[in-house]
Amino acid sequence: MDYLVLFSFIRKTISVLHWLFYGLWIIPIIINAETWFYGVKFSGEVAITIHFVIGVFGIFLGYLIYKKYKFAYVASILLFGMVLASMMFNHLKS
Repeated sequence: MDYLVLFSFIRKTISVLHWLFYGLWIIPIIINAETWFYGVKFSGEVAITIHFVIGVFGIFLGYLIYKKYKFAYVASILLFGMVLASMMFNHLKS
């Protein structure tokens, strides 16, 4: 029974971290509508669209994790990998 409580705590923690991380992912683009995405610089409406899509999708995945959908774990790892790869590519390129 203790493992179920532990897994429930981990699941809820991951959900909250998703909501925080991807919620904070949206804020900087509102302040400065310019982003680098895989080495290409976007500004204006395209940059806002890219960040909002990633942010809303991440928040939605957090909700799906909270509701115990197993595929959401894999999707969240893939989304985080894409975001991390984009950041690393842009960091190495600049």
